Amino acid sequence: MAAVKTLADVVDERKREDEEDLENGFNHIMIKNVGGSHLSRLRSMVLDHQSIESLKGGTILAETCPHLCDLDVSHNQLTSWSEVFQLMHQLPALRQLSVAFNPFVNQLPSTAMTD
Repeated sequence: MAAVKTLADVVDERKREDEEDLENGFNHIMIKNVGGSHLSRLRSMVLDHQSIESLKGGTILAETCPHLCDLDVSHNQLTSWSEVFQLMHQLPALRQLSVAFNPFVNQLPSTAMTD
């Protein structure tokens, strides 16, 4: 059985890739872990089409990127609305979250946003 790909896994992969790009002379920063200070200022993150199956790891993301206000995890393999709501609570600065085109196994509960 293959391991579930989580939000934390993808962020970690991206950080490693971006560190390699910096070492090779590229100067773009997607979600780089360059001394950690750059990530602490990050406000927008796009992680669409990454085959993410779970949003576990939101606490790490909140600690690493406390000012994150825009997160796109659309076009992944997310199935749990409860993980979406948990992530929203873990990211207090979050103002926009895109979860479109994920195969959620149940409908959005009508009382979900009032809890």
